[in-house]
Amino acid sequence: MKRIVVWVDNLTNTAHEYARTKTLSDVRRRDLVKILVAHLTNEHGTSPPRRLKEEYAKGIICLFPYLADPRSKLGYENFYNAEDGSGYLAWRIKTLQKEVSEGRMKRSRQLQTGGRIH
Repeated sequence: MKRIVVWVDNLTNTAHEYARTKTLSDVRRRDLVKILVAHLTNEHGTSPPRRLKEEYAKGIICLFPYLADPRSKLGYENFYNAEDGSGYLAWRIKTLQKEVSEGRMKRSRQLQTGGRIH
């Protein structure tokens, strides 16, 4: 997990913001989630197992401990809650799945009509 964060240039600003403020703005949190979900889905497909989503959520809290939710049981449930499949990672994955599905439907209609859809 740490290597992923180091490899991605976009997270430099995220790491600096976190070091300075011990928190992340919504924009930086979304960037972090998008990058990690992109890596997760590139490596494991658009329906990664629950175990991996949970590991990524734990990894986020390991790297950014002040992002842990003190009111939750494990601290990382805002990023992924295995009990109900919610959290920032799950929501981003669902968004990607929807985008992929809509893209497939659009391509299918293009093939059926023999051209572009307007």
